[in-house]
Amino acid sequence: MKKILSLLLTALMLFTYVSANEAFGNWEKSGWLGENATYHYSSKTGILTIEGTGEATQHADYETGKGFTDAEYAEYISNSWRVREVIVGEGITSLDHDIFQQFRDLSKVTLPSTLKEIGSDAFYYCKSLTELTLPEGLEIIGGRAFRESAISRINIPEGVKKIGHDAFSHCPVTELHLPSTVEEIDYKAFSNKLHTLEKITVDENNQNFTSVDGVLFSKDMTKLIAFPSGKKVKAYTVPESVKVIGEYSFEYTTLSELNINEGTEIVEPGAISRSDTLEVVNLSDTVKEIRDMQENTNLKKLVIPESVTYYRGFNEEGRVDTVHKGDLPTPYSCYCGGFHHHSESFLWSDGWTWRECQKLIDKPDIWAEKEFNKAKEAGIVPESLDCGFKSRITRAEFAELIVALTEKAVGRELPLSEENFDDTHSVAGSKAKAAGIVSGRGNNLYNPGSFVTREEIAVMFLRAIEFVEKEKGVTLIEKKSSVDKVYADRDKVSSWAVGAMATLNEAGIIKGTTNTTLFPSGTAMVQEAVLLSGRILEILC
Repeated sequence: MKKILSLLLTALMLFTYVSANEAFGNWEKSGWLGENATYHYSSKTGILTIEGTGEATQHADYETGKGFTDAEYAEYISNSWRVREVIVGEGITSLDHDIFQQFRDLSKVTLPSTLKEIGSDAFYYCKSLTELTLPEGLEIIGGRAFRESAISRINIPEGVKKIGHDAFSHCPVTELHLPSTVEEIDYKAFSNKLHTLEKITVDENNQNFTSVDGVLFSKDMTKLIAFPSGKKVKAYTVPESVKVIGEYSFEYTTLSELNINEGTEIVEPGAISRSDTLEVVNLSDTVKEIRDMQENTNLKKLVIPESVTYYRGFNEEGRVDTVHKGDLPTPYSCYCGGFHHHSESFLWSDGWTWRECQKLIDKPDIWAEKEFNKAKEAGIVPESLDCGFKSRITRAEFAELIVALTEKAVGRELPLSEENFDDTHSVAGSKAKAAGIVSGRGNNLYNPGSFVTREEIAVMFLRAIEFVEKEKGVTLIEKKSSVDKVYADRDKVSSWAVGAMATLNEAGIIKGTTNTTLFPSGTAMVQEAVLLSGRILEILC
């Protein structure tokens, strides 16, 4: 009896062991994976092997009835987490879309020399796949093929002709090299919210693309295709040969300033989007179309040139002080959101829905108009500031204003600095730095897109006055060291700005916002900064 019970107990334990191990994947599995392809999986090794010819696919052919049943497909997908390695045998020419999508523990892949195409989403979100060797015979890399995988290093071999949209987006790669054979690159192929991609290089024999300083262009340099989001520069100026800024080309950039040079005509959808650092976008007056501006959360101001005939933007209302020069010529080219008290609303229909758009009312306030016009007649108002009078002035714009003022006073052009700030390519910023008028906010950064405060204005104006005094060998203004006690917020003036605020207030240049407040940390409007420049010009000349 004991022997029988022992045998029964042993059998029960063995059954339980087998069942438990089968439940946890301790089994062999083979099946269909294409018309002429099969797979075999062993849980002992964690290896999925694909053999056969032609296309490997997990998607059934519903016309012929061949392929996974719904239950088999569900089993294949539900067990994807077990796969540690994939070996694709010789003879397989194509990996269909989604075939290894979200195989999160897949860390090793061997591909055959016969492989011609990797389909869309083939290795999407393979979070353990850090490195992969692509075969020399490969011709097509599909859209999102490696999106959000863990690949940090990959070769794109000779023979590859097409790279689909989002193919390498958000992978932790630092560098990508394109062979001579690449003919087509779809939008967002190298978009990178991880900011790891530092440069894209191109074989010199490629007839379609080229690279300059790690930035990808068309061969003739008329289209900018991709700016690596991890490129370690704060300011960038688009080459004059570029006519088109490509789709999503500056997406997730870590730039502070982007200068779009003379010659550029079209800014394609999403070209300048989703940047948390971009403060300034300077558009040339050759730009005709801006097709989409999205979610640039730190952008302080966007000045649209009169040349623009089409604009579409998605900044949330109130996020950006947006101004433009002149009225847009067509009702389709309207602005939606981004304006403040200096605009009026009108309705526009695109044929399906009505939208409320904004038209700029662009003239100085009555209290500022006379002095503003006087400064303009004196020739110290840069063209970029002859608009958006009630928007806040940025540090980049103020540099232009104070350089124009200083050059007018000394009667000559100021020289450029030997080394500009790291986050701006502004000529005015360079001149003002060389003259000692501006010094930035530390670490050789000027923060060009930040709004300038009243106490910063005072300091820079006083430095400009002192520069002119030195040039002319005269004293033009009496210096003060303490702010008048009439101002209740005098203690809120920063220690580095006390002398400047006191001096300019005493001279009647910077007055209080009320009879008892100076509001030193407050930002200034364009019209205010210009009229203050006019008052200083009277002292300097």
